[in-house]
Amino acid sequence: MIRLELMSLRREVNAPCVLLAGLAILLIAFTAACRSEAAARFVPLLITTVSALPSPDSNERHASVERQYHSATEQLVFEREVLILPGGKVLANGRASAWFPDGTQEFERFYDCGEPTGVWKTWYRDGTPRSEVFCGMKGSGLTTWWYENGALSSQGPSSRGFKQGAWVHWNENGSKAAEGAYRQGRRQGPWRLWDESGEPAASGSYENGVRVGRWRLWTESGESIERGSDDPPGE
Repeated sequence: MIRLELMSLRREVNAPCVLLAGLAILLIAFTAACRSEAAARFVPLLITTVSALPSPDSNERHASVERQYHSATEQLVFEREVLILPGGKVLANGRASAWFPDGTQEFERFYDCGEPTGVWKTWYRDGTPRSEVFCGMKGSGLTTWWYENGALSSQGPSSRGFKQGAWVHWNENGSKAAEGAYRQGRRQGPWRLWDESGEPAASGSYENGVRVGRWRLWTESGESIERGSDDPPGE
């Protein structure tokens, strides 16, 4: 705990500028202490190892594996295959994996000479699948996201890790939430949205992720209202 001596500031009650300066110092010190405590609590000390290193004067590419261990538990928390180039530059090349503190896998990724490739997967802490994202630099592939309860959250094609083309989103209860297209990860063109009970909520168009034109909205009573994308709520 950080203690600051502000007794002299308390005595000079007729010096508000000095008092404000003292309070500012106290606030800065308290913020720094909180950050330091948070870092000590949540960021483990990691030990990094490399399976093999090339000689400094090597002119050849060298495959190796980097691993990170928690210093206290010696638990493996991260591992990736790398390619060490002449001059010492390191590129991710192959599989990269991470694990939660209890050993449950957190993610799995793939690289080709530093470029993302293949399908990247993530998991929740209990081992339930969270996502499978196509990250290939060429073409497109199916990408899927799940809720923590295992229910489907969204699904559609992606390219280079960005949503691209027709997608469907679902509510956690399994009802459809939204349907439309993406372009480079942003909503584009006509979209339809539903509430959690499956009733229509809105329909209209997006341009580069922003609502444009006239939108049709539905109230809880089922009444249909047409409104411009720039109209204030309630008008």
